[in-house]
Amino acid sequence: MFNYIKVIILNMIFIFSLNLNISSAEILTDDDKISEGTYVYDPYEGINRAVLSFNMAIDDIAIQPVINVYKVITPDIAERGVSNFFYNLKEPLKTITFLFQGDLKNSMNSMGRFIVNTTTSLGLYDTSKHLGLKKNKSDMGIVLGKAGINSGPYLIIPIIGPTNFRDLTGKVLDFTINPINLIGVDSSMNSTIGSTLSVRAEYDNELNDLKSNSNDLYDSLKLLYHQRRMGDINNEHLKDLPVPEIYID
Repeated sequence: MFNYIKVIILNMIFIFSLNLNISSAEILTDDDKISEGTYVYDPYEGINRAVLSFNMAIDDIAIQPVINVYKVITPDIAERGVSNFFYNLKEPLKTITFLFQGDLKNSMNSMGRFIVNTTTSLGLYDTSKHLGLKKNKSDMGIVLGKAGINSGPYLIIPIIGPTNFRDLTGKVLDFTINPINLIGVDSSMNSTIGSTLSVRAEYDNELNDLKSNSNDLYDSLKLLYHQRRMGDINNEHLKDLPVPEIYID
């Protein structure tokens, strides 16, 4: 347990120190920074665009066919069950990340949701909503954002998709502290892959619409991602915007 806590503390110290360098690099010279929610710090746009093209190629060749077959052979009620199952597996992590925010109420809410949904339906049905236990969003990226950590550079990671330095660091911390990962590496990887495909299927129509109708897919994804994360951190309505990614946490 001591080593577990020590890893978290060391990661947090590293993030805060590196964030100081990133903050100093973001000089307020761009007029777009004045716009509310429309500026995204993107010093690696050329590389990001190349990675997005790679991701979209992989999506078209390998992932979209799997999603098409999944949606054809899986009834809607079964799709919802699969989605609920993997969403339920995120509740223990949210229990911890809400505690980091000092939000005991939502932490207990997430714990209650996991216990109720797991015991009544193995997480396949959201039983807890009938008890007033509502879905909430929390992860270490949100914790860091609420702590005042800047987002840092916008990034597109191969296969993973849109993120930024803060959220990418948050994903590493999520993996480190998530109790579900204690069941074993293989089980954890299977859970991650299953959750990825489930969410990808859920947002299939939105992603295909963006591909077909967006004048600039890169800019559209970047703005949607940035606005959604702003909403997550600030508890605004923007948090409900779908953000299509090949891999969504």
